[in-house]
Amino acid sequence: MMVTTNMAIQPTGRTIEDALRNLPGGRKRIGEIVRGIQNGDPTAVQELYAGLYIDAQTGIGNRRAFDEKIGELDSHSIVISGDVLGLKAANDSPGGTAAGDQLISSTAEGLQGSLRFASNSYEGPDKRTSKQTDYLQWIADDGQAYRVGGDEFAAILPDVLHLAIGGTILERTQNRFNNPNKPLNAIALSGAAYAPGMDPEAVRALSEDGMYAMKYGLYNEDPNKRRDRTDARGILSGFALAHPGGRFQLFFPKGPDGEKRVGSARTLEEGLFHITFPDGRTEEYQRKE
Repeated sequence: MMVTTNMAIQPTGRTIEDALRNLPGGRKRIGEIVRGIQNGDPTAVQELYAGLYIDAQTGIGNRRAFDEKIGELDSHSIVISGDVLGLKAANDSPGGTAAGDQLISSTAEGLQGSLRFASNSYEGPDKRTSKQTDYLQWIADDGQAYRVGGDEFAAILPDVLHLAIGGTILERTQNRFNNPNKPLNAIALSGAAYAPGMDPEAVRALSEDGMYAMKYGLYNEDPNKRRDRTDARGILSGFALAHPGGRFQLFFPKGPDGEKRVGSARTLEEGLFHITFPDGRTEEYQRKE
């Protein structure tokens, strides 16, 4: 097998050598990997794959892996976008960037764990048919989480026939993050459905819009206690379901009695949203990255 280190990998155009620059061992290790591939060493192929497609800090897929998977969608799927709340505050805390790194790592673990075990929260076959449970478990087991930016995550659930099914898994994910017995980090999530004939990039953008609307809603639900990204104390996770035409259902943290608290959002123009909070209050929000 012949491999050259100037081979471009689509769609980003990065070379294999570019992708492996940050591996321990530097250029010497790159040479060893290439020679191992040429000699048919399977561990070298695995290390090459990891350098190209795995986020080194969290162990989940990276932006390249997500971009390529988006381009391969050919059936009904749910595209999920997520944004960690409070990373800047963690980095500015006495723990410094180590605290921020821990926040990112534990969020990745929690998100991927939610996909793997989303249906475990069902209470047994008397509550759901085994067919439904098996189907949801299969979706969850086949889902993959990605870190696509510093504090931004994404996931893809393949072969989902309806957005409501993705909503069920997102709700399980929200519950996992908001479980007081297993404290994780607050995250704003959003799911958008992809179907054959749709533009995958438009679905990704719709999912991201829902995530930003949900993030704004979580930070600003209490008009007397508005927050910014430097203060995420006491904020719990929420999720949005994104519908074609720029309409979003916003599922805020549940109330003290476990009741669902639902708001909505709609796109007025690019980057401008009209938000309705669970109490009926409305605001307009200009998206900020």
